[in-house]
Amino acid sequence: MSDLITAMGLLHKVFDEHAKGDGKLNKQELTKLLTTEFGLKAGDKDTNETMDKVFKGLDADESGFVEFAEYVTFVAAMALLLGK
Repeated sequence: MSDLITAMGLLHKVFDEHAKGDGKLNKQELTKLLTTEFGLKAGDKDTNETMDKVFKGLDADESGFVEFAEYVTFVAAMALLLGK
């Protein structure tokens, strides 16, 4: 299997683990994903405000959840930022 296919599978696996099987992340699940996978620290006021902004920015359809397609857009943007 190619590295790219493996990476796509891992991307979906991580999302699914945090989405708890319903295919979408609420704000608490997204916060846990970001703190676990990206090493962000949760709990302080600044971080909570940042998480609120990130969640609102990712929830493009304003459903109150971050779906996989919205999450992938975020991961792609992070990959571009980290790749420089």
